[in-house]
Amino acid sequence: SKKAKKAKKGPKLTGNKFLDWIKLHKKTVIFGILVLIALIGVLVWAFVFAPAMDVTVSIKTDARNFAEGITLVEDQSNEDAKDGKVYLEQKKLEQPQEVTFEATGQKNLGEKATGEVTVEAWISSEGGATVINSGDVFTINGHSYTANNSVTMRYDGKDKSVCKNVNDNTTIKDFEEHGCQILARVKVTAKASGAAYNIGPANSGWTTTANVKVYSSDTISGGTDKVVTVVQQSDIEKAKTQMTSGTEDESKKKLYESIGDDYLEIESSFEQSTSAITATPGVDQEVPAGTKPSLKATTVTSVYVVSKSKLEEYIAAKANLEEGQKIYEVRDMYMENLSKTRTGYTSRLKAQYFVGPKITEKEVVEKILGKGLGDARREISDLYGVSDVKMQPSYPWVSAVPNDSNKVTVKFEVRDQNGGEMNNKNKENSKNSKENESKEAGE
Repeated sequence: SKKAKKAKKGPKLTGNKFLDWIKLHKKTVIFGILVLIALIGVLVWAFVFAPAMDVTVSIKTDARNFAEGITLVEDQSNEDAKDGKVYLEQKKLEQPQEVTFEATGQKNLGEKATGEVTVEAWISSEGGATVINSGDVFTINGHSYTANNSVTMRYDGKDKSVCKNVNDNTTIKDFEEHGCQILARVKVTAKASGAAYNIGPANSGWTTTANVKVYSSDTISGGTDKVVTVVQQSDIEKAKTQMTSGTEDESKKKLYESIGDDYLEIESSFEQSTSAITATPGVDQEVPAGTKPSLKATTVTSVYVVSKSKLEEYIAAKANLEEGQKIYEVRDMYMENLSKTRTGYTSRLKAQYFVGPKITEKEVVEKILGKGLGDARREISDLYGVSDVKMQPSYPWVSAVPNDSNKVTVKFEVRDQNGGEMNNKNKENSKNSKENESKEAGE
């Protein structure tokens, strides 16, 4: 016979409605408990762990002008910025430069004409000598020729056979009145190349640096023309000017970039010079067809500089700040009237600096921990020099500043007297103060 199927047993009831309901809805109860735990966790996170506050404090500064004399020392061991002695050093930058230029010179590289001239000298009847030196110049019609070698015309006072004017008895009287007439042949070469130096015989028109009379009975010939372009010294000077003027602004920019932002350049001390100048081809040398000569040189730029931080240190020492004030920024520093003295240099430092209150992140945080947003904002606004306060909670439901300083972030916006934002270079009220606070706590 078939066994009757057993009916499925339900939970054993106790008669207590609440407990019996839990037994009957066990899964629902467990799910509800889990939801409740999750809700509690969310609430704890939302009101305990999540709250954080970003605070932005705007500080207004006052602008002041600075103009004081300063001593610049060349020995760094003598530097004392607070006493107005700042180390002065020179920065240099060497840059190779090259420019091409036009050659304007013309030169005849043809052959030089050669030949002979006859010279006539008159020597005392008592004897003597006249010397034509190598290199003596003979000129006719603007064309000059030089003696190739030295020639001596001598009369000893006895041998009249060397005298042209005593060859017969009719000239004895001339000899007695004027002395011994001696003729000599001198080989000459034109001073410059060119066919223009080819000339025929000429019995007059000659001049010379020697104490003789000159004429030519033969032609002087062999000169030819070959005119080429050559470099002149004036071409090089012009190229040098072009190189210097064309690169000064660029060279100064490169020099200042190499110096960096940590130094202040004294503009009046800037100098640029050009050295190691080499022209290719050189002066009076031929420039090959289709090419341009070039000029190479080294451009040296230099300027005297001083440390900006040392100047700021000097400004701070002379500013006579009141208690609770500090300098937030120094602008427009420049040096004028740089003068050499026996011990170094002097100059006048001018600048504009911005003074505001000393407010640190630690001070702000201590005043607002655990306070409502309104009270916290008033606490900060009451600080001297604060012009505006912005408080940004991490979530809309956060209505108070957390009690944990690690959850409060303070940012300072420093503004000038016109409301313009400034670079807050002073680290006293930066986020790094948290690190300092932690170190102090550890100590």
